[in-house]
Amino acid sequence: MIMDEIWKDIEGYENDYQVSNLGRVKSLPKKCWNGKGYWFRDGRILTPVKSKKGYLNVWCRKNIFKVHRLVANAFIPNPQNLPQVNHIDGDKTNNCVANLEWVTDGENLLHAYRVLGRKQKTGKNHHNSRAVIQLKDGKIINSFDSLNEAARATGAHFSGISMCCSGKIKKHKGYQWRYKEE
Repeated sequence: MIMDEIWKDIEGYENDYQVSNLGRVKSLPKKCWNGKGYWFRDGRILTPVKSKKGYLNVWCRKNIFKVHRLVANAFIPNPQNLPQVNHIDGDKTNNCVANLEWVTDGENLLHAYRVLGRKQKTGKNHHNSRAVIQLKDGKIINSFDSLNEAARATGAHFSGISMCCSGKIKKHKGYQWRYKEE
């Protein structure tokens, strides 16, 4: 079923910009003054730009807005004042009103893991993960992709290894520990 496109003013930008239920944003025709006289600027569909996190953004009068939030604010009631807008199908570029819903932070996370099958990053795949080496008498005896992996493999405690690597203590469980040089 194809939805009809419905346009609504963007709050705070009435008579300048509108957002549609299909996730498009447009500027409206405008009479402009350039110091010498008036001229008319045509309205146009704005071209969204994908952010580093994958969301579509548009510029409206020197301000950047996330398209999904503009659509939700214009078309989806939020009586409980929920803080986040969830993409039901997980596609951050699908900003159609039927694909959006207001949710809590926790509901958004649960949706990502349970419904979309997102996996929690662990070990060397985690953004904070750093490889560590285990030393005995100054000689490398083992190497691990992460602090957690080293702790599981050796029975040493994660925090003890971490304190060694950051120089707060010299040894943990009889071994020296260092972050591996990349």
